[in-house]
Amino acid sequence: MRRLIAFFMFVGVLFGLKSIEVDDFSILENYEKIVMVSSVKYDDFDDYIKNGNEYYYSFKKEDANSLIKSLNKIDYSGLNFYFEKDTGFDYFCKIFNNSIKKASNNQEYDVFYGYYDGFTDFYVIDGKKINFQLVQTDTQWILGFPMILTGF
Repeated sequence: MRRLIAFFMFVGVLFGLKSIEVDDFSILENYEKIVMVSSVKYDDFDDYIKNGNEYYYSFKKEDANSLIKSLNKIDYSGLNFYFEKDTGFDYFCKIFNNSIKKASNNQEYDVFYGYYDGFTDFYVIDGKKINFQLVQTDTQWILGFPMILTGF
């Protein structure tokens, strides 16, 4: 009986730890700005655009620390990180441990996807966990968690 109680306590602790898990974007260093998409209007963030029921909050890199530190308290649909065009594809391969795959589509831009275990949200597509999308446009790289929600 004690073992059964200990087992349930252990499972409860594991679920408790999972619920306080925080998304970790510390591996991303070279971005220029972040756009957070949310259905909630936050008075603490001034730079936003409202489109339909969504708010698009923009943060320059020097202002993004306040956002990143408060992500566990914010209800957001997604985050987009913007990088200079000359950021090499190798940079992304290195930080995501070569887990990036090219999407099989015929779009104007090269679109990639992958899974990063530092971000808790994900989709299961064709039996694979996916939680980020990456695209190189004519002017920049856009990295979206779990997807690019601002368009490209």
